[in-house]
Amino acid sequence: MLWRRNGRGRARPVTPLEEVSVRKLLVTSLVSALFVAAASAAAQAEPARWSGCPINEFCVWEGPHGTGRVATFRTGSFNLAAQGLHDGARSAWNRTDVRWCWNDVPTEVFIDHQKQVLFAGRIEDSGPLTPIKAVHRFDVFRCPFGPS
Repeated sequence: MLWRRNGRGRARPVTPLEEVSVRKLLVTSLVSALFVAAASAAAQAEPARWSGCPINEFCVWEGPHGTGRVATFRTGSFNLAAQGLHDGARSAWNRTDVRWCWNDVPTEVFIDHQKQVLFAGRIEDSGPLTPIKAVHRFDVFRCPFGPS
């Protein structure tokens, strides 16, 4: 049985109707707290996607869909291992107004191994078998071809 203080400070038993209301309030509060905790945990478990890529730069991420470590470029990299992406990248975002080439092997000249030219937008997932190992801003010597 629950007890409640009246206006004069004396304890009195809670009526059955008051008891049900108090229990409902307690249960509702507990359920709400659990829901908020679960939603917060789910939000923290979800990796930040496509974050850390400034406007006017080309960015690559080690994981698919813009997850994992990120490296950003204004001109490019012939070997992404130099930026700490030893296994290459699996997603990219061109936030510049020029085209970029990417390759699945470290190289300074993209003629023999060029995989794709990205004009704008994202590569959601290059796949585990074709990691991005080198990227470079378009020029006639390093990535002379159009989209493949």
